[in-house]
Amino acid sequence: MGDWHPESPARLQAIEDQLILARIDGLIERREAPLAELPAILRNHTPGALALVRDNTPSVEGDTYPLDGDTLLCAKCYQAARSAAW
Repeated sequence: MGDWHPESPARLQAIEDQLILARIDGLIERREAPLAELPAILRNHTPGALALVRDNTPSVEGDTYPLDGDTLLCAKCYQAARSAAW
């Protein structure tokens, strides 16, 4: 999203740092999310919303596509959206 946006790698690192500081980082189980099947995504999103992300996701790492003033798509957005939908 960019350094200016609250959803940034720095935010994730700050959370990780706090888990380590609290000595509970070892209690966290991390898993890879499976890719959601398209019918599962379409239970909550319109075909148009899915197409908007799919069709505008940049193919080049580092490129972005602005959906609005607060949301940018990057090269991994479509895959991330499918991973988060399960």
